Amino acid sequence: MAAHTVELARHRGLKVTALASAHGEQFLCSRGADHFLPRDAALPSTAFVGIVDTAVPGQESAPKRGIRVDALDVRADGAQPAELS
Repeated sequence: MAAHTVELARHRGLKVTALASAHGEQFLCSRGADHFLPRDAALPSTAFVGIVDTAVPGQESAPKRGIRVDALDVRADGAQPAELS
């Protein structure tokens, strides 16, 4: 799901910073991420408008620097991506 999230964000004209395990860097950047941060790296002081973390449910990041964390449960909808392209 992370790759689709990156692609949809780029399609909307957003600048994407991917945060994932280190082995995902090449893949996520190939999908359009502008920047990459390993999941275990210290977060930069850069301001972000929004953050989407596609972690496994129950493994969401803890809130940091006053950032609200909400867990969402989503389901695949094969027709919806076709409508966006």
